[in-house]
Amino acid sequence: MMATDPNQMRSPENHVHYYAPSPVAASGAATASLVLGIIALVCSIIPIIGLISWLLAPAAIFTSLFGLNNPVNKGSAIGGLITGIIAFVICIGWVLLVAGSAASLGSARHF
Repeated sequence: MMATDPNQMRSPENHVHYYAPSPVAASGAATASLVLGIIALVCSIIPIIGLISWLLAPAAIFTSLFGLNNPVNKGSAIGGLITGIIAFVICIGWVLLVAGSAASLGSARHF
């Protein structure tokens, strides 16, 4: 007697097992760069506390470069890179503002 369903004729040894792909580990560097970038950005706006951003902004930029190598948290790494660069530009802006103010104050004394 012949089976009409071809799957009934297949032996259990011929079954193909499909497994879900193993998840790729998330990048801690990407998450760290985003956190450092956000903290640096917030601190860079505040005048005296902004000195902390001189350390945090480059740290966010460097850790985001390591985080870009992992495809899982690439968005976090890009966000950390962008916020770190913006915070660093704000820090440079503060330096230029203070230097310009000091220069104009020095030239005002000669009147």
